[in-house]
Amino acid sequence: MRRSPRAGRAALALALALLAPACAPEERPDAPARGGQVPSLVPLLDEDGRAVGVGAIVRTTDRAAVLVASPCPAGPLPERLVVALGLDRLPVVRDDGRPVRCEGRDLLLVEVPRGERDLRPVGPAGPPHPGDAVRVVTPGLGALVVQATTVAEVVGAEVRLTALARAGAGDVRSFEARAQEAAGAAVLTADGALLGFVTGAHGPRPVVTPLASVAGLLPAVLASPGPDVLAPDHEAVTLRVRVAEVQGLPTLHDDWGDPDFFLTITLGDAPLPPLPLFEPAPPLLVRARAAGPAVLRLVERDVTLGAGETALELSAPVTLPALEPGTTTITFPLARAVLAQRPESRAGSRRTRVSLKVERVDPEARSGADRTPLGAVVHDLGRVVSGRLDLADGDGTDLHAIDARAGQPIVAVLLRREPRARAIARAYPPDFSAPLFTLEPPPHRWLSVARAEVAAGRTFVRVATLDGRPTTYHLLLAPAGQPEALVRALFRLVARAAEDRLPYLGSREFARELAVGLTFGAGLDPPAVARAVLAELGHRRAEARHLALHLLEAHFPPAPDALEETYRQAADGPRGLDAGLLLAAQRPNELRTDDVVARAQRDPDPSIKLRALDLALRVDDPDRRERLGRALAESDATGLVRKALARADLGP
Repeated sequence: MRRSPRAGRAALALALALLAPACAPEERPDAPARGGQVPSLVPLLDEDGRAVGVGAIVRTTDRAAVLVASPCPAGPLPERLVVALGLDRLPVVRDDGRPVRCEGRDLLLVEVPRGERDLRPVGPAGPPHPGDAVRVVTPGLGALVVQATTVAEVVGAEVRLTALARAGAGDVRSFEARAQEAAGAAVLTADGALLGFVTGAHGPRPVVTPLASVAGLLPAVLASPGPDVLAPDHEAVTLRVRVAEVQGLPTLHDDWGDPDFFLTITLGDAPLPPLPLFEPAPPLLVRARAAGPAVLRLVERDVTLGAGETALELSAPVTLPALEPGTTTITFPLARAVLAQRPESRAGSRRTRVSLKVERVDPEARSGADRTPLGAVVHDLGRVVSGRLDLADGDGTDLHAIDARAGQPIVAVLLRREPRARAIARAYPPDFSAPLFTLEPPPHRWLSVARAEVAAGRTFVRVATLDGRPTTYHLLLAPAGQPEALVRALFRLVARAAEDRLPYLGSREFARELAVGLTFGAGLDPPAVARAVLAELGHRRAEARHLALHLLEAHFPPAPDALEETYRQAADGPRGLDAGLLLAAQRPNELRTDDVVARAQRDPDPSIKLRALDLALRVDDPDRRERLGRALAESDATGLVRKALARADLGP
């Protein structure tokens, strides 16, 4: 159903009313029209147009919106309901508005067709505290009425609000009556998160059942098929694309033998991985914001010693409105100019036909409750969160959340296990408006780091995979103002990822990648990072231990006195040895080198022995150099040091 301009203006006015600062109805000023704001609360009406409740959108898919509400107390519940969205009246398409029992209470769960509307779910609020500002939203005649109040007290799972003010000069109801008549109202926090529904009164104070108490609705909320779309920039379409048949490939000559033909596809502004045409290839599984427009190109890739890898377009690009489900045959008339460049190929076909088989896929069919705001897992700042995403298996999204009592800068880190997989993490406020930050490791890299300001309240972080390669990921959200705690959590993240035996994490390349992220992505002060990394010397996990050495050696040199103190205080352990390696590397001819090499002989890590060997080979005295090298080789049971020593020149 397409909205009329008049309906769109009405929906926008409703959104502005909900997003305006909390105040009494008669005090709320008229807000100017602003774009990009959409409703998450809508009136529920009976078939005669009478308001019976306020529906809160708790899930949106590419096809439908799921709403939950607490019915108003006046009169029996009607058999059928409609949802008022501006001037549109949308009939429910599931459950017919019948009540659903949850936690001993009657709640309504309805579903409406989404059409082309930009509907976004409302996020659940964190734990309430006395004094928190809230807005009580009740249904009016064709609109919603917003009243401002505060949390008076929290008694167990029950939240009691301060008595509601009069709705106007003609409101002669008592405070008790206003509290009782507010039953069914939705209660929002100051940042727009849904605290819950008014379900009764305690004298003059409305009583709220927090949204946490309706978590039992999740199985019913998840019953709707289709991918979840929380915000306009989310990928709403997942396609499986397979080359079904190829006819008429030209007989081009390739400098390295047989030509390598590919089909490249661009959906919107997103290029997809190329599809090979020269051999049976696995299907391409990708997520995109839309199925079109699709621009397809027939190319031949060549590799030469002079130019490296090149791509030759064999015809003009073909544009399709969308990649529709089913089988589509695309004809590429081969360009004469291309064939003229290779006269020996003119005997080949002049047209190439490629048949594509396209399927729509639900990328979150098995994602579970954590695909929705209601089921998002809440974590503390500074905790390392791990998960696994597998688009082909229907588990393409994890939704995490953090609660902040006050606005503060944070540093976010995303590390993916499979560097060829496309993984992306975006953070949103409770209304899922503009993203606070986006993390997407570049191709063939492991890490993405960003710094962002997080407002008070709940922040959602959606981690998703955008192509068919499964991957494990590790996510860290930590306060930016605590470099020591941040670096400590980062090394926990690396140690956890290293359980999969990833030697790359202890390499100089990864240390360089992390140093760039900490400096430019997180904006941290290098001396503060050096002090924090110094505390990680001698880490029990080998990859983290070598990472600390690489960072301090090449990117964040510590203060000499701090390094000396670490060397003296941890004389017998790996921490003291690592500090000694860094100190001796600055002046290898000092006597300290002999002590460091002796400690390295007792260390079980052959990579530490190799580092000590590099130090010994820099000693000027040839006799001393040979003695230190032979001692390290004899202490290494793996033979790595012996081989390295054999390749080294021990002469004067």
